[in-house]
Amino acid sequence: MCCLLLLLLLPIVTSELCDNPWYQYDTICQNNSLSCPNNQKCVFIEYCPGVTVSKNSLLDTLTGEIKYSCNGVIVNERTVLTTATCALAKSDRYKLCSVLIGEYNTESNPDCNNLFCGHKISSHDISYVVKHPGYNAASYSNNVALLRLKKAIEFTATAQPICFIPEDRYVSLGSTCTVVGWGKLLGQKAQPLTQQSLQLELVPKQQCSDYISQALSVELCAKGNCEPCSSYSGSPLLYKYADIYFLVGILSFGSSCDSSTIFPSAFVNVQRYTKWILENS
Repeated sequence: MCCLLLLLLLPIVTSELCDNPWYQYDTICQNNSLSCPNNQKCVFIEYCPGVTVSKNSLLDTLTGEIKYSCNGVIVNERTVLTTATCALAKSDRYKLCSVLIGEYNTESNPDCNNLFCGHKISSHDISYVVKHPGYNAASYSNNVALLRLKKAIEFTATAQPICFIPEDRYVSLGSTCTVVGWGKLLGQKAQPLTQQSLQLELVPKQQCSDYISQALSVELCAKGNCEPCSSYSGSPLLYKYADIYFLVGILSFGSSCDSSTIFPSAFVNVQRYTKWILENS
């Protein structure tokens, strides 16, 4: 069975703005809201032109059914960034096979709000996977991988590449970031049909280490009122500056959905891997 990756809708960015990432400019996104039912205190959506988060799909080789497994973010027209745990997941019945671009509601195509409709969702088969040479499956260290696509992504208002944080800049502890994906929240029984967006605060790594094995790699730690669990793997952690979303991290692991205790989520620190990502994309 093949598995799909979904991509996120964010304010539009251009390569010029990414080259000058801390430059103030007029807001492009008008904050059109598509809110999710339930979980109102922790879920919001800005449905505007822009950067897309991808959703990876798994194919069940026995039934032919497509299942959504994890998430990623567009690097360029042929490359999606996700975790190595997602990209290399294997079982007797499932294999990662494709990426969905421009998704929001998995039951509609195209997705619309009361102001406009997005472009139709596009599916892209995966050509091959580039995993980080230092990836360790046991410890989750260097948990990054690139999905190289067979055909190029056509950039639209709802499908754009992400911006990376410059080497000489950083996002400080205590900053509020946003994680986006289609996974379940802690305590939810069913996986949501619509993209969810959670507010998380960057906290010291020790807060993650207090809850998890010391043998597991924690590069960034973040927590909020609601915590992501199942199927959020690879989801981008984003920081909004001057109306541009910048990629801070991707979700490596977090709470079990069956857990009664909320603990912070561990993220890959993407800034550490920017050079490798760009050289291999």
